Amino acid sequence: MTSIALRVMQLAESMETGLRHIPATRALSRVELAHHLMSRFCLATNFHYESRHERSAPHLGHVELGSIYRGELFRPLPSVIEDGPAEMPAVRSVIDAPSF
Repeated sequence: MTSIALRVMQLAESMETGLRHIPATRALSRVELAHHLMSRFCLATNFHYESRHERSAPHLGHVELGSIYRGELFRPLPSVIEDGPAEMPAVRSVIDAPSF
């Protein structure tokens, strides 16, 4: 069982109630996470990303979820990417069509 699945089961079996975030040891950007998941599951990449300055609508800024609760159930789990930022492509539109 993965560490996140085990933690969810531990929370489900505990006396804890309400909304609980399960933090990780490192926060990832959405683009980093997207690249990691697409690579991990051999998915074709097909998305567009841009900097905050290029966006027409305001961005919320840097957001990280954590937990204000203390105890073993709220200890951060290992991040899916531990060794620094994931490699990012130099282009803004990323399209990798699958070959059949």
